[in-house]
Amino acid sequence: MTLSSDPSDNTLTQDNLQQLRRQQEIVENLLRISFNDASLAAQLSAALDLIVEIPWLPLPAKGGIFLAEAARPKTLTLFVHKNMAPSLLEHCGSIAFGECLCGKAAEEQRFIFAPHLPEQEAFRYAGMEDQSHYIVPIVREDHLLGVLMLYAEAKYAGGENERKFLETVANTLALLIERQQGADRLLVSEANLAKAQQIAHLGYWDWHISENLLFWSEEVYRIFGLPPQETPPSYEKFLSQVHPDDRRKVQEAVQDSLANKTPYSLNHRILREDGALREVHEEGEVEYDPLGEPLRMFGIIQDITELKKAEKQMALAAKIFDSSIEGITITDAQGIIQTVNKAFSHITGYSPEEAVGRNPSILKSDRHDPEFYRLMWSTLLAEGKWEGEIWNRRKNGEVYPERLAITAITDEYGQISHHVAVFHDMSEIRSYEEQLHFHAYHDALTGLPNRLLMLDRFSVALAQAQRVHKQVAVLVLDLDNFKHINDSLGHNIGDLLLQQVALRLKEGLGGDHTVGRLGGDDFAILVEQCEDEQDAVRMAEKTIGLFAKPFNLAIYETFVTVTIGITFFPSDGNDADTLLKNAELAMYRAKEEGKNKYRLFTAAMNAKVVHRLSLENSLRKALERNEFLVYYQPKVATATGRIVGMEALVRWQSKDGRLISPLDFIPLAEETGLIIPLGEYVLRQACRDTKAWLEKNKELVVSVNLSPRQFMQEDLVRTITNILRETGLPPSRIELEVTEGAVMFNEQAALATLFELKEAGIRLALDDFGTGYSSLHFLRKLPLNTLKIDRSFIMELPAEPNSAAIASTIIALAQALHLDVVAEGVENAAQLDFLGRLNCTEIQGYLFSPPVTGPAFAELLNKDTPFLLPEQPHAP
Repeated sequence: MTLSSDPSDNTLTQDNLQQLRRQQEIVENLLRISFNDASLAAQLSAALDLIVEIPWLPLPAKGGIFLAEAARPKTLTLFVHKNMAPSLLEHCGSIAFGECLCGKAAEEQRFIFAPHLPEQEAFRYAGMEDQSHYIVPIVREDHLLGVLMLYAEAKYAGGENERKFLETVANTLALLIERQQGADRLLVSEANLAKAQQIAHLGYWDWHISENLLFWSEEVYRIFGLPPQETPPSYEKFLSQVHPDDRRKVQEAVQDSLANKTPYSLNHRILREDGALREVHEEGEVEYDPLGEPLRMFGIIQDITELKKAEKQMALAAKIFDSSIEGITITDAQGIIQTVNKAFSHITGYSPEEAVGRNPSILKSDRHDPEFYRLMWSTLLAEGKWEGEIWNRRKNGEVYPERLAITAITDEYGQISHHVAVFHDMSEIRSYEEQLHFHAYHDALTGLPNRLLMLDRFSVALAQAQRVHKQVAVLVLDLDNFKHINDSLGHNIGDLLLQQVALRLKEGLGGDHTVGRLGGDDFAILVEQCEDEQDAVRMAEKTIGLFAKPFNLAIYETFVTVTIGITFFPSDGNDADTLLKNAELAMYRAKEEGKNKYRLFTAAMNAKVVHRLSLENSLRKALERNEFLVYYQPKVATATGRIVGMEALVRWQSKDGRLISPLDFIPLAEETGLIIPLGEYVLRQACRDTKAWLEKNKELVVSVNLSPRQFMQEDLVRTITNILRETGLPPSRIELEVTEGAVMFNEQAALATLFELKEAGIRLALDDFGTGYSSLHFLRKLPLNTLKIDRSFIMELPAEPNSAAIASTIIALAQALHLDVVAEGVENAAQLDFLGRLNCTEIQGYLFSPPVTGPAFAELLNKDTPFLLPEQPHAP
């Protein structure tokens, strides 16, 4: 016997299903009781005990079963009972049909549920009003066998599901009772069939064609959602339930069956009056009379909506299975492959035909030992799953890494029936990880080991050297003037140079040494097999020799030199950081001594570096504290002896009042880049002071030095013009001094900058002329106003013949090019007399005044007293 919820509702919740299982269990237990070799009283007593103990019904374990005995017509006899009070037993021992609720249920053979006892009820006993009552007639084929009476909680509102269930229980009790009369087996069979039809949503129909009479079973009504009492069955009514788009198909199937005398079978949709769309399967066949005329057509109709939904879900699952980008393998309990998806074939190279029926060991890579697989399977058996990374082999022999998850599938008995393996190829991920690892430890530009990897290799080499008592050398290389190349020719050219340097080092030094890039233009060499200092020295000399040839950088060909610092383990340090630091100190010392050379680290270098670092720190703080002053040294016209200009010179007065020499901090400022803000400060202050002094001397021109680093600034012209605009100084009242070296470093860029400054109305002077390497041809192209003779040619005048000749030549050259010429460093009358006789335009030096503060220079202007000059020669 089977049970169901409302057949018109084909969607069961989990709770519905659970209750159905419980109901089914109770009915099954009742059936088991019926097969016991016991008396009817014992069977019914056991059945009653079972019924009143139903946990999900509000029954107080109280009730009874009445039987209608043939010996006493129309009378109910209380046959078995449970927990009924003696007073009730006295009244309920025998009940006539029609009396009390039980008698009415027997007489009318109908289910009665009374949440309370009706007031008009004639038979009322003490305590009856406190209970609700289920009165269920026990009937077989319209023959009353008895009544089941159960008590429920007072005023409990019973439901349709309870009614159906208790009716089923009553039917089962009827079977139990009739079994002893020999008819129970047939009743059980019929009940099971009815319930099976309900559960399967399978209805049957019978159409008597000649009479046009149609019979529908109750399940057909339930499938169509129609009330049996209000809907006479007909072929037309059936067609009206068929979905409009499917009617023609159904009609043609019926007509073809009648015409061809063949059964038909098809699926179609029905549209119920409540708006629900269902899908059904229908089959029918025809019965004919001896003359071949159709007598009747009969068949079945089954609601397959849920089945179709399940099929669609299965189809979707199959599609997902086959379209998944992850490989999927399903094996049986013995590990034999049952099915694979497309991704499996794509990843492994094995087609489904090649894989199905074989063991997954066809993918074994031999990279794992037996212990690996033993642990895998022991985990799978213990936990029902395993996940991890594994190496497998493709059909073409390629070994690849994959991420694998295996899950054990169990049957209804808890036994493993299948294994499902899901995996994805990690080759690309591993490749990406390897790339990330490479980039984490290698320089992206040159491909050399970076600082992180070099430090690691240093540490490993030091540990090995310490064990065998060997020496290790560390060389730090810095490219000379790399920043000038990078700034003037562009970062692309700078990057190209670094790449070529890396290649030259790798190829030139061989594979026995580790070469790495520490950052910027700094490289390092690790020499592990270093017997003595000479090994490292030879390595340094070999490295310097690699830079003897020029580098071809796109359209440029340039020579680059290298400066090297050398340090040794264990004499100069016991760890990588210390060795690198000391090698850098040695390299800085070599740069100070002229570059393009190497130096070995000494302990004395530390003290100098500490001083340098301290000075750099003080320099930065001095900029923040405005500790810099602008001094001015007058420039005197040889024609009049009056001040016509001045050179702005920076001085550093520390917070303790001490003046620090420019020779100590200007090179450091240039190297660290602090010359940029320092130079802007000097330029701005000089412009402000000169603007104020123009009221006294409108022809005054202030000279301001531009360092090489300042001169290579991309925004130099904009910075200068902004300062002039800010201070209000006319461009013609400032003269910018640049050195030959700064101009010659990048001729094209220098010319462009100089002409841009010239177009802005700014005067230009070439400082320290004669100490550089500029050609006269190049000098002719420069938009200059002034040449300044370096003090090195002035200091030995007029006694030293060569200096006198050079000074005379420079002055003559300036006059030929229509340039002013300024002699700096004039300190005595003999020098002044010599220069005056050569018609040098302006004189600058301690002979007239040392550099003085702004207020002191203002006093010189206010005096307006000509300096005493030698008598000028008369023109011939």
